[in-house]
Amino acid sequence: MKNLSLTIIFVTLLFQSCMKGDEVNECSGICTEEFRTITIEIIDSEGNPVALDSFRVINTANGNELNLRINESEFQYLRENGTYPIFSDLFSGEFRQREITINFKGFIDEVEVVSSNYEVGADCCHVYYISGELELQIEL
Repeated sequence: MKNLSLTIIFVTLLFQSCMKGDEVNECSGICTEEFRTITIEIIDSEGNPVALDSFRVINTANGNELNLRINESEFQYLRENGTYPIFSDLFSGEFRQREITINFKGFIDEVEVVSSNYEVGADCCHVYYISGELELQIEL
């Protein structure tokens, strides 16, 4: 009986530690140390990677651009592979426990050559993909 009482007290304390005000915190408190990034691949009609000159990712709810913090050497690698980030763990705190729609726009010679919407979200630790075409074929 004493063990049962201790178990009940422990479980009660465990649930109370997950409470924030009147709101239940759905986080387990344990996150992996990996850094997740959702990427898309852009190819031409022959299956070759498309090297964009620039791209933008916009939160469609408010029109704000999401800054993915890519340096020049990283951008060169992305261009060579036709693979571009659309959402990363940089935003897991800002969009925690939410799902949003974002729009990816790609440009060559300042002309928009691709635009595609994505549904993404973030849990307590990481971002996740919901919907949208992850491989885009465009005509150049």
